[in-house]
Amino acid sequence: MDAEALLFDLDGTLTDTFELWYSAVAEMVRRHCGWELDREEYRRRWWGMDGRGKLVELLPQARQRVEDFYGELVELLLARTELVRPLPGRREALEAWSAVLPLAVISNGPMPFLEAQLRQVGFDGFFAVRIADAAPKPSPEGILRACNELGVAPARAVFVGDSRFDEEAARAAGTGLVLVRETERLDEALQAVLGGPAVRRHRRTDSKGAAQ
Repeated sequence: MDAEALLFDLDGTLTDTFELWYSAVAEMVRRHCGWELDREEYRRRWWGMDGRGKLVELLPQARQRVEDFYGELVELLLARTELVRPLPGRREALEAWSAVLPLAVISNGPMPFLEAQLRQVGFDGFFAVRIADAAPKPSPEGILRACNELGVAPARAVFVGDSRFDEEAARAAGTGLVLVRETERLDEALQAVLGGPAVRRHRRTDSKGAAQ
C-alpha cells in the first residue's frame, strides 16, 4: 500500500484513555444521578461511544441540555489528563513516519482536550494537521477535513484506527485503512501494511535524485 499521508484516530489508537473517560463519566453520573457507574458495564456498553452519546444514554437530564452537560464533562476530562498513557509502539511509529510523510490526528473532542492529550504523552510535535470537533465516526467528516487540510486526495491517504467505526469511516471517506488493537505495537502494524518508513525514505531520495 502506497500513501502520501497518514491520518490517526486518537483515543484507543494512539492513547490509552479508558481510565480518564471512566473516571470523568462516573463523576458525572454521581453528580447528576447519585449512583456509581460500574467499570465493566461502562467498558461493555459505553466505551468507544462519543462523549455526547454517552451522556444522553446515561443522564436523562442531558437530553434537553446536551451541550451544557458536555461542557461539564470536558472540564472533568481536562482536569484528569494525567491519566492518559501512550499505547505500545506509538512514539516509535510517529517518530519514524513523521520524518517521511505528513501526519494528521483526528478527534471528535474539542481542540483543548486533543492538545492536552498530545502534550501529556509527548506526541504534540508530530502532526502537521490536528482535527478537533469532528463528527462522530462512522461519519467520514473528520477524515475528509484532514485530507483537505493536508492537500491530499483521500485515495492517497491511509487512516489508522482501532474500531469498526474507524473502519466504516475510512471506507466512507475512500482512504486506505490500518486497524490496530490497543495491545498491538503500532510501529509493527504499520510496517506490515506499508513496508516501513525506511523504504519510503529511500523511494523519496531516489525520486529527488532522478528529478535532478
